[in-house]
Amino acid sequence: SPGDLTAFSHLLADQPNIPGVQ
Repeated sequence: SPGDLTAFSHLLADQPNIPGVQ
């Protein structure tokens, strides 16, 4: 759902150093 995607984007923004995201 759009809300889930938004929440996920926020998680990525908060944790930019997660391996594999790039």
